Amino acid sequence: MKNIIKKSVTTIVIIALALSLAVPVTAEAKSKTPKLSKTKISLTITKKKTKPTYKLKVKNAAQKKVKWTSNNKKVAVVSKSGKVTAKKKGIAVITAKVNGRKLRCKISVKDTRRKNSDTDTVTHKHDYFKSSWIYPTCDLDGEVNYCCSICYYKYTEVIPATGHNYVEESRGIESFTGKSFVKYQCTKCDRWYTQYPGPPIDYKKPHIHCHCGMDFNDIDEYSMHALYADLAGEYGHSCYNWLCCLV
Repeated sequence: MKNIIKKSVTTIVIIALALSLAVPVTAEAKSKTPKLSKTKISLTITKKKTKPTYKLKVKNAAQKKVKWTSNNKKVAVVSKSGKVTAKKKGIAVITAKVNGRKLRCKISVKDTRRKNSDTDTVTHKHDYFKSSWIYPTCDLDGEVNYCCSICYYKYTEVIPATGHNYVEESRGIESFTGKSFVKYQCTKCDRWYTQYPGPPIDYKKPHIHCHCGMDFNDIDEYSMHALYADLAGEYGHSCYNWLCCLV
């Protein structure tokens, strides 16, 4: 009986010692799990404080070396020491890589400098970026749209059309008039036209384009062209058949 009691007491003592040793170890393991001092931060840009900051810290890190990164540097950046600096309104996530773990903090940046009117420019210096653009052609103007990254004020810059650059491509003789003509072609867009020798066609003025490819600024010159074509039996040069038009 005494042996049974001794064995029971010994067993109880061993279990008690095991439990007393296990609890501190568990608590200590939890306390050494690395974590950020903050998981959510709100920074506000004001007229007086245009670049608000906050210093993030990693707690319980076995290694002191921490790698900091930002997924949106236009909104917020972070230094090697964990100092977060707000840049503009928006959301960014700061990540701290330490001990093989990635710890994240959500940064919300507000901007109170913006007023009700988007056209109010006395409040800050605009930080413009190109939001979209259309390249100009020989005939059509292009445009570049700019937007301020701070207040989203927008404006458009017009890029004038480049204009045609016509050069002489070939020469020939018109069969029904016997007149010589010259073919011109644009080196930029490959558009072409033909005309009798003389001043180049001014396309900024009203002009007549014939179905045969001849262009005219002078209505009388075009009329003679169409008349000789009809007399020669080469139809399709007159305005009444809608193949020629004033544009």
